[in-house]
Amino acid sequence: MGTARSAGAKMIRTSLAREQPMAAAFKQQAHQLVDDLPDEASWEDLIYQAALHRAIEKGIEQADAGQLIAAEDVLRQLELAA
Repeated sequence: MGTARSAGAKMIRTSLAREQPMAAAFKQQAHQLVDDLPDEASWEDLIYQAALHRAIEKGIEQADAGQLIAAEDVLRQLELAA
């Protein structure tokens, strides 16, 4: 699944760089996601890539909207702060 993960990251970077109508971009991204999966990929790999892609897009949208959390707060929430 490591190859599938790197393919998904490549697709996300590529798709974010382009400006297209939303529906056309979505269909193109979905096709690209499937095309970039290795031949031995499973449905689970596809689902993982789709979920990863959406999570990254959502995070970028939140960051663009100023909905950020300081790293120190995240560490504190995870009880990892020193």
